[in-house]
Amino acid sequence: TRRRPRGCPRNRAAAAASFTPSALAALLREHAPLHAGESHVTGPRNSLSSNELIRLAAAADERGDLISAADLHLDLLELTGDSDTYTKSATERLQKLYPMGDASRVSRNHSDTFRTAVEQSVAAGKAEVLSASPPVYLLHDVLSATEVADLRGVVARRRDLWGASHPLVCFQHDAFTGHPGLTHAFDWMRGRPGAGGRGCFAQAASRATYAHVPWSESLFVYRGQEALFDGISRRVQEMSGLHDTHAYSWQALTYEAGRDGGYADHTDCEHAADLLGRGERMATLLVYLTDDFDGGETEFPKLGLKVKPPVGSALLFYNFGPGWGGRAC
Repeated sequence: TRRRPRGCPRNRAAAAASFTPSALAALLREHAPLHAGESHVTGPRNSLSSNELIRLAAAADERGDLISAADLHLDLLELTGDSDTYTKSATERLQKLYPMGDASRVSRNHSDTFRTAVEQSVAAGKAEVLSASPPVYLLHDVLSATEVADLRGVVARRRDLWGASHPLVCFQHDAFTGHPGLTHAFDWMRGRPGAGGRGCFAQAASRATYAHVPWSESLFVYRGQEALFDGISRRVQEMSGLHDTHAYSWQALTYEAGRDGGYADHTDCEHAADLLGRGERMATLLVYLTDDFDGGETEFPKLGLKVKPPVGSALLFYNFGPGWGGRAC
């Protein structure tokens, strides 16, 4: 898992009025002036040299610890900026943890498998249909109250492991990634700034702006890190018909009450995507661990559907169409 939680601001009207690229640039000029070429990354991993990280990664590979090896290669990517080398090396290790080869996915994970399994769950009273087209389901009692409490404890414990350095503030909105006053605040950028790119501020800039931006926090838990998550993955496989070996890692999301603008409207697949493309998200599962708040619904704007499932239940929806046989995002 990554060593720093990353806030993911979303530019929504519900966010604070002062949260604009220009206002953020002014804040940085006052509190964290940055100059081209400066590095403010001071986390525990990045305080190590690249040679030391390479040695640790090799040792993880030798003992067969794919999780640590992938994590270290991602740290090398952040430290060196060598995307050609370390994006490939990290991806190779993650693909061993999460095999998503085209031939295997087509033979084991397909829409008919999914449809058959959820229809059986609906017939058994374990799920209900919220939308037939596109398919959206509410799965009942996926987790017990005890499991919910235990999961929240795991998330809190793993968040503490991340607390050695300040959370990074990250953006994937063109107005922020392309603003000239924010250019030198970014520690890294994937893609083209202002044209679909995404990136994270360096730690000095993150510390200066963290309290002023609406955010959501993402914490990743990979296969084999937590037995509780692994057990739930197997349960979801039984309920959905979708093989866990083709799933992404679990992602624990936290939204800041009162200030978070939430996620902007989006799809969980790319608009130009084909279902059979490598790494495409056939379906999404959201498990709910809290409900003691106002608002915060999961909304499907084009369906006119807002859902606030009870704790322990889950939303499951198909990301492609039209219909079950559709292959377009």
